[in-house]
Amino acid sequence: KTFNQLLVPSASSEWDIGRLGHRREVSRKLFGRISAYSRMYKLSNLCAEEQVSFTFLEWLSQSCQSAEKSLKQKVKKPKIASAAIYADIESAEKLLNFVHQDLLDNIDKDSVAQLDGDASDMTNFLTFQVGDSISKPQKLDDADEIQKFLNTVFEANKPDLLDEWLKTNFSLPTLQIRRKRRRLADEDLSKLKGEEVSFLLLQSYIELERKLEGLASTLAKWVPRLSASSGSPKLWKTLFTEGQKPSFLWENLVSRCCQIWSHSHVVSCRLWILSEGREEKLDLVKVVRFLINSSTFNAVNVESFVDIPMALDESAWGRSEDTVRSATKFALDCLLTFDYERKLRSRNELPDCIVLLLLIARLGRKQVQFVSGSIMDRLRNEEGDNRNWLLLSLLRLYACFPFSMNLGAVALRTNLKEAVEICANDWLSWRSPMDDSLQDMVEASLSINSSPRSVQSLVDTAKKHPLLLLRKLDRIIYLLERDALALGSAVTKDESSVVVGKSLDGSLSAVVQGKPLKVDVKHWGYNYTETIWMAVLDVVSAVPNEVLFGCALKMGLTDLLDAYLRLVFIQSQLRTSDRLSKLKGRLTEFFELFKTNNEKTWDTWLSSSNCDLSSLGAIRNVMMSCGFISHEQALENIKKAHKSESE
Repeated sequence: KTFNQLLVPSASSEWDIGRLGHRREVSRKLFGRISAYSRMYKLSNLCAEEQVSFTFLEWLSQSCQSAEKSLKQKVKKPKIASAAIYADIESAEKLLNFVHQDLLDNIDKDSVAQLDGDASDMTNFLTFQVGDSISKPQKLDDADEIQKFLNTVFEANKPDLLDEWLKTNFSLPTLQIRRKRRRLADEDLSKLKGEEVSFLLLQSYIELERKLEGLASTLAKWVPRLSASSGSPKLWKTLFTEGQKPSFLWENLVSRCCQIWSHSHVVSCRLWILSEGREEKLDLVKVVRFLINSSTFNAVNVESFVDIPMALDESAWGRSEDTVRSATKFALDCLLTFDYERKLRSRNELPDCIVLLLLIARLGRKQVQFVSGSIMDRLRNEEGDNRNWLLLSLLRLYACFPFSMNLGAVALRTNLKEAVEICANDWLSWRSPMDDSLQDMVEASLSINSSPRSVQSLVDTAKKHPLLLLRKLDRIIYLLERDALALGSAVTKDESSVVVGKSLDGSLSAVVQGKPLKVDVKHWGYNYTETIWMAVLDVVSAVPNEVLFGCALKMGLTDLLDAYLRLVFIQSQLRTSDRLSKLKGRLTEFFELFKTNNEKTWDTWLSSSNCDLSSLGAIRNVMMSCGFISHEQALENIKKAHKSESE
């Protein structure tokens, strides 16, 4: 078994004589060399068995013979005919004589070394020694000696030697026997502490010019394990210092520490970061990620943010104003230092700095207001992209904690409205704990059997949280269009609330299978539920004007108005047009507010085309046909459109 292990490719590769091939080839070459060595020095003539043994040589011989028997015999190729120069004996003799004489003339006899040797001396082999071997430290409590050893190992790139030394001297036993506990304690006293060795390892790696992957893997394995129970400020400072290269190693190292460190060590390190770490130049990404990973409540996208269980000791750092201020500062500095635009606009892939802010905000209403106040303070001094990122952060905070924000502050409402105008399309897809409740309220209020109380609750929501309600405009439009679908013969509605239109031309005549029939052709808009369409106008009109005719225009308000225009235009062509007076009156008031609050967007909307009434051209033509604007107002809008195009 030992001989077999010596000949495997992984073992033969360490002989440092190049590639030898497979095991069969290694056996043949080794057998040939040892046999030649034995014949040259006549080892077989020795009688003393203690001086030489042929057991390995005999095993090699049997191995080679068995390998040859297993091989299939190959067909031998015909030998090539000898060259013409060897055709006869005389020519061959002349050639050999010439070569022999030439070699004798050119040989320097002084340079020829005589191979003499005694067979008895050649049987004693010398022990193989590694050149320039690294001496291991004799004392495990001497930091200078250990540091010198580590520097030598790192410069020589010996990760295996380093791993073996650490495993032998600093690996903790899995099971501790009671009778050896006192002796183990005495041995531990004569060693450096694990955090000290971890610090020395990191220092040696930092001073290394060429940082190789093998040493990095050894660090990632041993630094967290050695410092599992406790740490020191100098170790933490080394781990989180800004500018450490390569960055992926240090980020991985911090993540491993969060997994392996004890709870008390994590708490101590976090307290140091949030207190003394504020004065140091720490890497923001690593700090933010450590604060997130060291938290046991790191899920931010949950269905309900009420009564989330968490241990008091885990959330204690988030209940002190100093630590919350420090953590918020780290998160906001990280936000403004790196480019997180794509993640800030994303629905699911939040940047770490935003996750940390949301984790702090989850601790209570005071934390939410503190974080929002810190963002507001920075907004006063920032411009350009930095201001946009802060606005998006504030909007994300509002989406997750709408009931904890102080919406009574005018500045906060203004900043939220500005943030929605920056990312209106992205804002529609973000998560909020109010999504499900708003969906249910819209469905209940816009049904045939809706009650005035349900509509009033939706109106109150439109006043308090207009930005969240306007995200449901697409759902509201869908319900309105479904309500205006043509009724089938088997479908009936309450006649008091449903307006059913009839064509001005009356029923059409048709012949089916030879029988005359009266046919009423109906399509979308022939009937609608008046209470539903009026309720939507009541809810939308409750939204503050600065929001309704500002950012709401980017969230689908014009699509809602298009649906109303189509309904009014179709109903005006039917016999039931007299029932439109109430709905048209409310729409007229709404259009006047639109024009008064945002005249520029009003003119742009009038000049746009209605996709569902493309034959009529621009919106102003539909408005004029329905009686919402006069011919003079339509001509004035055309002049403004031509003027803006020429400019």
